[in-house]
Amino acid sequence: MTEACKFDLESRIYCHRMSPTGAHALIAAANESAYVRLCDLRTASAAQQIFAHQSGGTVVAWSPHQPYMLATGGADGALKLWDIRQSSACLAVCTRPLSPSLGARNETDSMAAAHIGPVKSILFSRSTDLIASSGSDKCARIWQTDAAGLSPALLSEFPVGAKGQTDSNSDTRMSAVNVIRGAGDGIGTTVEPSLTSSDDGTVKSEIMFYPNSDGTISGVELMTGECVVVLKGHFASVSCLAWRAGHMELYSGGADNNILIWSPPATENMSDRQAAARMDSWSDNDDDDDDDDDDDDR
Repeated sequence: MTEACKFDLESRIYCHRMSPTGAHALIAAANESAYVRLCDLRTASAAQQIFAHQSGGTVVAWSPHQPYMLATGGADGALKLWDIRQSSACLAVCTRPLSPSLGARNETDSMAAAHIGPVKSILFSRSTDLIASSGSDKCARIWQTDAAGLSPALLSEFPVGAKGQTDSNSDTRMSAVNVIRGAGDGIGTTVEPSLTSSDDGTVKSEIMFYPNSDGTISGVELMTGECVVVLKGHFASVSCLAWRAGHMELYSGGADNNILIWSPPATENMSDRQAAARMDSWSDNDDDDDDDDDDDDR
């Protein structure tokens, strides 16, 4: 492969995204400067810059519904919506009620930024008017916008990154059906949650998957905030997640050097021995193998 374009933004880049609509060839890049840069692949030049976050940008995301709407998150905890055709003005800012324990001097001070600390991820729902964000405050927040994608209001919030625990009424299940083994040093980075796509007909409602501190993966129903599934399979922390639209599969990579492929349980009839073989087919317990060998010797 050869280099097609090169953009020197002269600052450290934390996140870059292309629009999923294909309406333009712009790449939005969040970097350590106060400006979000827009680079045009067609002209191989920097198209424009948006003064977005005084403390620097951390994440960007394009709307799948409106090709010129861009969401940005910053180190200041702010989450903003922009129309890139009007870079001089911010369309909307996501704010939440100030915690009562902190108090407010007046009505203006009663609202706080989207997150305490840097915004880590932004996800647009492909089938609804919801936006999901997460931050270094270990909290995920769901924002609901109007028909135009504006006037965001806080719909729900829940902690992320703790040990996985499902609600008692949950009956949604997925299992690891395959594993791809790799090698590496197990170094992880900030993990962006993965959002299912209900508009392709494979799932009835959108589920946001995110990793927990104990190596599990939780799935939360986006509209209600209800935890409907906890996936257990990795032996170390999860470092990346990706949903395969149209196939009802979730891919996860971990510091255990494995990539797991998750899908709903198979519906075919299997004997107990076949089911046990499928369950253990990705296990990496060398001690069990050694014990079996000892039994054979005896």
